[in-house]
Amino acid sequence: MPNIRRSEIPTGSSLLSVGVVSGFTTMVLLAGPWFHPIDTPVVPFFGQRLLLLFIETVALQSLIITGCSFLSLISPKVGYRILIAVHGAILISIWLNCMIYRWTGNPLYSSEGLSILIRLPTQLHQFANVATVTAHLLALSIIILYLLTLPVICEWVFRRIPRCFRSKEGWPAGFTVIACSVLFFSYSLNEIQKFSQREPTRHPYSIFGLPNQAEGSRNDIPHEDKLVGADTVEPETGRSIESISERVEHQKLLHRLINTKGGSSNPPRKAANVLVVILESFRAELVDPDVMPWLSSKKDEAIYCRNHYSGGNASQHGIFSIVNGLNAYWFHQPVTYTPLLNRLFREAGFRCGFFGSKNDWRQFMMDGFINPMHYDIYQVYDYSGIKTDQTTLTSALSFLNQSKADRQSCVAVTYLYSTHAPYESFAKDRVFRPYADDRIIYPYREDSKALVWNRYRNSARSLDRLLSKLDLRDTIVLITGDHGESFLEDQTIGHGTKINDYQNGCPAILFGPGVMNRELRCATTHSDLLPTLLSLTNIAVSNPQGFDGLPLDTTKESVLDGRYVCTRDYLKDQMAVFLGNADSKIDSSATLIDFDLAGSKFSTSDILNVSEGIKRVDAPDSRESILAIWFDQSFPGSD
Repeated sequence: MPNIRRSEIPTGSSLLSVGVVSGFTTMVLLAGPWFHPIDTPVVPFFGQRLLLLFIETVALQSLIITGCSFLSLISPKVGYRILIAVHGAILISIWLNCMIYRWTGNPLYSSEGLSILIRLPTQLHQFANVATVTAHLLALSIIILYLLTLPVICEWVFRRIPRCFRSKEGWPAGFTVIACSVLFFSYSLNEIQKFSQREPTRHPYSIFGLPNQAEGSRNDIPHEDKLVGADTVEPETGRSIESISERVEHQKLLHRLINTKGGSSNPPRKAANVLVVILESFRAELVDPDVMPWLSSKKDEAIYCRNHYSGGNASQHGIFSIVNGLNAYWFHQPVTYTPLLNRLFREAGFRCGFFGSKNDWRQFMMDGFINPMHYDIYQVYDYSGIKTDQTTLTSALSFLNQSKADRQSCVAVTYLYSTHAPYESFAKDRVFRPYADDRIIYPYREDSKALVWNRYRNSARSLDRLLSKLDLRDTIVLITGDHGESFLEDQTIGHGTKINDYQNGCPAILFGPGVMNRELRCATTHSDLLPTLLSLTNIAVSNPQGFDGLPLDTTKESVLDGRYVCTRDYLKDQMAVFLGNADSKIDSSATLIDFDLAGSKFSTSDILNVSEGIKRVDAPDSRESILAIWFDQSFPGSD
């Protein structure tokens, strides 16, 4: 506690006075986030905006100071230390909120924000360049240094404030300041709210999601009819809980019963091998002659899915859908540990190999379907730059060539990582300039978006060049992404944070011997890819209704147009359901569904446009009708 004589200040007044001083000092320093480089540059009307921010912090600190002042009546030393600790917690929370909000669009103290905070230690290393680490360590160091010097600052200021704050009359004077601050905050609340909605991370209340919770600003507003609890009827599907449970269990049974049919009447296709290439964070805009010329040239001889969606907005859900032909709401179900791709191709006499540029499958809960037990050859590497992708492709090609020499068909699943942040490329492929160099700080701000986008395109160009060197004769090739990527279009960067077209969308291209050119503009999903590969290799299966997807080489486009498709979220058990026609998009026409397979519960929510708020507001009965139709399509039952 500051070295102030006990005779000068009574116990309660002491802490109140010091608290007010330290609170105001902290308020000034809390203006720091207003200048932080993570958000947009400083806007005009500097004085007005800073005054509003100052009012917010006064009101916030007033509540803390009042509580610690009453505590000081019992123990001044304890009250003062708690006051310092709370100041520190607020500063650190604002710093973390700056990062998490820019990455995810969620405030720190929300279920999604806390979930991401828990994952930070295991995921931030992916963005750990020197500039990013230095910037955030510097911010943390400034906060710690300030807290260490706060007692000295308080004492220095304390001796220079009016004596009324340092006397027995300090309580009324202090509380007068507090009351005026709160009243002024209330009077200015509307203006503060407008300001904070435009620049949310520059406000202390944004760590709680306040006051920037305007209508249409979040993508998780639930519908009134939430998940069913003890009721016996699910109102939104019109099905009894028992009926829903029976249908879910029936679909699980079909997953186990899918097998290859021996002695198929269809002659085998010429292709001996299958190569599945999964590119990390793969946006559809990359399939462009200027960015990926080799892959773009394959569109004219391929099944090209222009409006394609991953199983989810994170790798585990996307890859799960690819290797199972199922929607990702089945993730964590028994099929996760017996992937259908491996089982069905092995039954058809194929050898299976997996080649990956990362070795963190257990960390991201994918070791159930990506592990040596499911593959004849399993080679994964610790990513150390784009040369790791080159090594991965070399290993996959060696496996394909060896299988050809042995006259045995094979399927190789390959995972390449360079298109994940920080988007690495070979120097010869850096044709898009200017691009962000290794000094870029994550999360980056709006004026760096074009630079980062060019860096991303350069990384895709490097992978395109590596892929173009492969000898893919007699090989059916699937190239797709595990999910998409946001570049601030939805106010976030990366993936795994919002259900939308940027994070859940990715292209899919299938080509090779016997593949007829077909450009699909209707919505397709990862669950369609395994049934398509089986069809292209003439592997007939029993119980094909056990798949959620359809073979894209034989299914009529009118059928694809008329079905509902879905893609899920990473942070919570929610999925977007929308009609599969060419005009449908997540951001404009999807219905958000909360699901709980274990409890056989489904319910609808609004889904909001990620950047503009609600673009479409359906009547509740419309959303419930969509849920009922989708449910009957996805869980047809045993009748």
